[in-house]
Amino acid sequence: MLKQEAAGPGSDTRIALDNLEVIRYIEALNLGLGWVGEGRPLNEYLIRALHSQLLEGTRGENRNPGSYRTRQVLIGSEGDDASAARFVPPPPLNVPTLMENLVEFVTPPASYAPLVATAVAHYQFETIHPFEDGNGRMGRLLIPIWLIGFGVMGRPLLYLSDYFDAQREEYFDRLKGVSCRGEWQAWLEFFLEAVRSTAVDAVQRVQRITDMHGRFRGQVLASSRSQAPLAALDLVMERVFVTASEIEKYAHCSSPTAREALKTLTSLGIVKPMGGYPARWYSPELIAQAYEA
Repeated sequence: MLKQEAAGPGSDTRIALDNLEVIRYIEALNLGLGWVGEGRPLNEYLIRALHSQLLEGTRGENRNPGSYRTRQVLIGSEGDDASAARFVPPPPLNVPTLMENLVEFVTPPASYAPLVATAVAHYQFETIHPFEDGNGRMGRLLIPIWLIGFGVMGRPLLYLSDYFDAQREEYFDRLKGVSCRGEWQAWLEFFLEAVRSTAVDAVQRVQRITDMHGRFRGQVLASSRSQAPLAALDLVMERVFVTASEIEKYAHCSSPTAREALKTLTSLGIVKPMGGYPARWYSPELIAQAYEA
């Protein structure tokens, strides 16, 4: 995804579309964080704007992104009717009122402990299923925005999708258990364990990145007196894929100095060239240890 963001899509259309969904998620997340950072309310306009951004050019872009659904939808296998569907969301006429209620619920201060309130809100959003498509992506996107809005964290370091995907059947069963049997306790425990597990993973990844950055800095300081390689390293740690011209601007140095900085990082094994035009460099260890572990 980072490579595609830096250099454009590759030849595999399926991978490119999958990557684009992640890119749109990040763009929508940044839109939401900017909104919250300005102290604006988490209202329905924001939710619809986020949905429109999330689906642009991806799955569901032809399903009225940014607009509440105007027809009945079913959750289940293709061809299911209402009797066979796994879940039947509320009629479309009820969606605006239900979303108004949801927005009121997540408007700070939280009605319950913030993590519990977020768990309740996520269940409610997925149950309302307000859009024709993209509700799963949208529901997961709203979690960090709500948590930041509640003051639980300052940055979006919790991404629960991996946990939900790994526990996919239990995730759906817990949601359905609330709807069919009122099993709130089981759903809350599942959601809170997802937060705990994801938080531990996030802390470990941040620590690995911090340790790696410190080790790389030590290598650079021992091999060069120039400040340009250190600036280049900082940019690599931030963007992963970089060009010489980007380092030139970031470090406020000349083009030859930027290229010499990259030569230093390459000789130390910190980065390697990717090729293409313009040529890019990246850190394989950063990707392996921080993103893929």
